[in-house]
Amino acid sequence: MAQATVRNATVMSTFFDGKAARVAEEYTHRGEVRKNYTVLWFKDPHGLDKGDIITVTGLASVKMGKDYVTADGEKREGKPELHINVTESPKTVSEPSFDQDVPF
Repeated sequence: MAQATVRNATVMSTFFDGKAARVAEEYTHRGEVRKNYTVLWFKDPHGLDKGDIITVTGLASVKMGKDYVTADGEKREGKPELHINVTESPKTVSEPSFDQDVPF
């Protein structure tokens, strides 16, 4: 199974009795800020809160999202969703790391 790392992702929500979280990673593509969403699964409750910024590594899998209807009545197909079974202890969830020196 492949390993995946989510870096400097913001916790959007937590669920499944604190054993799962949905996070978003921001990136810029052609000048436009976009987000990748990932669902993280933990063996034990993680203790994360909405807004926390984390970096985790785990085993990756992909699940197809369900088809849905928009508020305008337009039918949309479900998109693939990345799920990560976190293999590290929740204590290894870290604050964001910066790749460059900062002046403060």
